[in-house]
Amino acid sequence: MAAKVLVVSDNRSAVTVAERSLVAPEYDVLVATSGTAGLGECNRARPDAVLADLNLPDMAGVDLCRRLRKLTYAPIIALTDRHDEVEGIVALEIGADNLLFTPLSRAVLNATVRAVLRRCRLRTARDRPEPLRAGPLVVDKEGRTARVDDKPVALSPKEFDLLELFVGRPGRVLSKSFLLERVWKMSSGRDDRTIAVHMARLRKKIGDHRRRRRLIVTVPGVGYVLRCHDGKEGRRAGGDGRGTGRRQVVSKRL
Repeated sequence: MAAKVLVVSDNRSAVTVAERSLVAPEYDVLVATSGTAGLGECNRARPDAVLADLNLPDMAGVDLCRRLRKLTYAPIIALTDRHDEVEGIVALEIGADNLLFTPLSRAVLNATVRAVLRRCRLRTARDRPEPLRAGPLVVDKEGRTARVDDKPVALSPKEFDLLELFVGRPGRVLSKSFLLERVWKMSSGRDDRTIAVHMARLRKKIGDHRRRRRLIVTVPGVGYVLRCHDGKEGRRAGGDGRGTGRRQVVSKRL
């Protein structure tokens, strides 16, 4: 997928260099010729990186960088034609990630954009939470995907929310009122037919009807519990595998 790079500048030379340096299919260059237009385009397009001219007629450069930073976590590369160290330092202090002087060098611009995007991707990968794992079930909260027996399974939004709750709390009895509040934002005491229908669908999708020992077990009059049979209850994918015994864990109820 092409990285979207927003260029906020009325400097035609700078825009041309950006368009000729950051080419498809690796990049998709968007252009805004004023600070106001740049803020609007940033909010609409959600760019992966921003080149922000500090010398726009309608907005001070430091204000533009400050307001861009409030809209996006994408790296901001400030552009200026004034070799003013103070201006550059202020821009970096209030949100810019790098500073380039115009006229732009195509080679330097390309290398700088690659570098800031690479750092951003590495930071995103590092900060991404590890998937939750309970027995054969793996739930990626960030990507909202689920796997059963190492195979992807298609879930509706509500089914995913339910599975996430169970995989995040293996061995714990989850009451119907708790599920209503967390998944449907309903108060307790409402008709629980909705839960029963969704639980039946979820169990079928994770293959519980084909298992000798069910993963999700009904606790009569209370709710449901996820029981794993491989000794890995409560472990995060890639974790240390330490868990609590079933007798102790099942006694807990939400």
